[in-house]
Amino acid sequence: MERERLGPYLLIKRLRVSPPGEVFLAEDSEKGGEVVVRVFPRETPETEERYERVLHDARAASELDDPRVERTVDAGRIEGRAFLAAAPMGGP
Repeated sequence: MERERLGPYLLIKRLRVSPPGEVFLAEDSEKGGEVVVRVFPRETPETEERYERVLHDARAASELDDPRVERTVDAGRIEGRAFLAAAPMGGP
């Protein structure tokens, strides 16, 4: 079975499915290493503004250096889908 790719992320294993989206362990083919990627459902006019707020907050949180805050390494939209990529907890 071929693994799904979302931009530079090769989705290795689905970790969980929840209302805000699916969470995958992924490999970053550009920077190397593993990341955790949350992929939100496809946007609709009702969700577009909400996703933009989530992405804005994730980008702001990426500036923090606190072990209690998940370190966001990338956030945006690929192929019309909003996503967040974060360092695995306990990772670099």
